[in-house]
Amino acid sequence: MTVYLLLSPQAEEDAARSIDDYMTQRLVPGFDMADQQVSPSHASSGISTEAIIAGESPVLEFNTDPTRRFDALFGYAAAQGKLPFALSTTTRLEAGPTDDVVATFTAVTPEAETLELTLQLQPSGHWKLDQVRWPGIASEARPWDASAGPARGATTGGGLPKNDDDHARTFYESLDMHSPGATLRTFLAAWSRQDFLVVYHLLSPAAEWETMSAMGDLRVGALVPGLLLSDLEGTPVLQTPRRSSEERARGVTSNNEYTFDPARKFDVLLMRAVQLGKLPFTLNAETRVEPARVDADVATATLRNPGAPDLAVRLVALPSGRWKVDRIAPVPVGTDEGAWPWAVEAVN
Repeated sequence: MTVYLLLSPQAEEDAARSIDDYMTQRLVPGFDMADQQVSPSHASSGISTEAIIAGESPVLEFNTDPTRRFDALFGYAAAQGKLPFALSTTTRLEAGPTDDVVATFTAVTPEAETLELTLQLQPSGHWKLDQVRWPGIASEARPWDASAGPARGATTGGGLPKNDDDHARTFYESLDMHSPGATLRTFLAAWSRQDFLVVYHLLSPAAEWETMSAMGDLRVGALVPGLLLSDLEGTPVLQTPRRSSEERARGVTSNNEYTFDPARKFDVLLMRAVQLGKLPFTLNAETRVEPARVDADVATATLRNPGAPDLAVRLVALPSGRWKVDRIAPVPVGTDEGAWPWAVEAVN
């Protein structure tokens, strides 16, 4: 999951395109139709196109969010012994030619293929991985092209490393969502520290779908009351890299490191709301989580806010066992009807 967050915008987009275009073998060597049918990264909700057009969500926990999908894909690849190359704690990095915006490194791993890594400097000041290459790669695909097979010494099995009691493998696995109460406490803590990237990952698939749709359609007021597009000027959400006509013809991405990943875009959006005093509701250290009422795979709970409106929260259970926030609304309104992930006008 962290690996995906370290990719350049072009590498992110090309990775997503490889999965969407059923060219996953570019990322995972030997990935075929049999893999596609069982990998969680390619799971289908089974909802028809007509139903999606009518407003139903096709989103599952792992098949749409790019970071979770990438992690699910490579978790499956590790379990099947199909990782594209080997890196380990014994890998040695050797710096190569570097200029103001591009840096190169050689990754030397004992008993494995030596890799050439290229990184790009982003406007944020972050250096991000653009490409990994090894002998035999013919294309310029990003972040790598494993179509011709893995690099020598790539992992041949063993699956994912097991989590111990203190260290989750990914930040997503570190989020406590084992019960409605646990999810609400995690949500409250993330909102209070203004970690809206985590807040996004706590949303249900239906809430994610509506959030992605609102951001994609630039309906920012559906998520933040009174927020206008002009309020986002100067933020990464509205900034696009300059591209020459040749770059556009070659398909060079118009995304930056915030615009392709909905969780990062959501975080930018909500942080702008913080700066303008337009958050949709108040949660703080004094907010109290009341015990949830559970009915099969749906739970409801109330967040008590001294000096601010109390909030009703609806949560849903996912097949993974995680409970996620589906809807939030003021207590008099309730959560049975209304917009996902929250009814902002009423709450505000």
